[in-house]
Amino acid sequence: MEDWLDYIQHNHFVLEEILDRTSQFEALRGYECALGGTADDIELPAGQVNPNSLAYHIGTVDQAFFQFKAALETIDTLAIEDPDAAKVELSRFGMENRHQAEEILHALGYFAEAAEEWRLGWSEATEALESLPRRDYPTEDIARNVLGLAAYIHGAQGDDGLFDTNVSIDTDAKPGVFEAFFKSLLSDIVRAKGFLEQAEVLSKLYLGQPFTDLIADRDVFAPYRAAIIADTYPDHLYDMTLVFAKMWAFAQCWAIQINALLQLAAALSPLPQPVGSPTWGKVIEEGEGGPLYFVSDESQSPNSPWSSE
Repeated sequence: MEDWLDYIQHNHFVLEEILDRTSQFEALRGYECALGGTADDIELPAGQVNPNSLAYHIGTVDQAFFQFKAALETIDTLAIEDPDAAKVELSRFGMENRHQAEEILHALGYFAEAAEEWRLGWSEATEALESLPRRDYPTEDIARNVLGLAAYIHGAQGDDGLFDTNVSIDTDAKPGVFEAFFKSLLSDIVRAKGFLEQAEVLSKLYLGQPFTDLIADRDVFAPYRAAIIADTYPDHLYDMTLVFAKMWAFAQCWAIQINALLQLAAALSPLPQPVGSPTWGKVIEEGEGGPLYFVSDESQSPNSPWSSE
């Protein structure tokens, strides 16, 4: 029977890289790649607003939808008394007729709903991501986290996130479950790309300045943009095209991290067959920041969940 620690020793450099990447991904999800939630509201104090979050961008599309819907209701009322004035108001939004305006409204609603469904699905995925071992999680001991990560990847089952009690290893799992989870997220990104590309086309054709005005209060950087960016870089103005571009930037932010994790997982050597349950063993570090060596610990408790079978 191959020793579990031999596998760890052979792969620990890659496992440490995975820990580094999961740590980096965790930090990015806190701001630059944030999903966001109900707290991402422009009316909250600045410290509680995350304009980079997917939820914030969805909120902006929602605002455009509801304000455009309200404008159309006003136009419908106006059309009863003054049809010509109603046509002028429609043309101000770049619409040729009421039917076209309704189609644009429907498209805006569709994009907002599709993006929110995407965000909610990934909110559930985030719970799984947060349970992934990182350089400083679930313990402060990186060597122990390396062992925990290897067990996690290979289908470890235990009573807690530390894999401290009643741990068993599914030797048939291999990295397949780990990889399948991240590949499912990439599939979500592919689907998101489809509707975001449609949204970009719509925004460039129909969602011009009147819609930019509808979302003006969502531009939290407006004071700085007006003074520094707008005159030199007009394409950076906060409009619907930029909002959809920010949604895609969010997706790319996740995709970069996910692809990196998949590449690292693919670099792991196969789990030897058969293999016993993992052992904590002793961890020897060769100098500060040096390589880690995993060796059997004869002094560990007979009931230790990490003893080789």
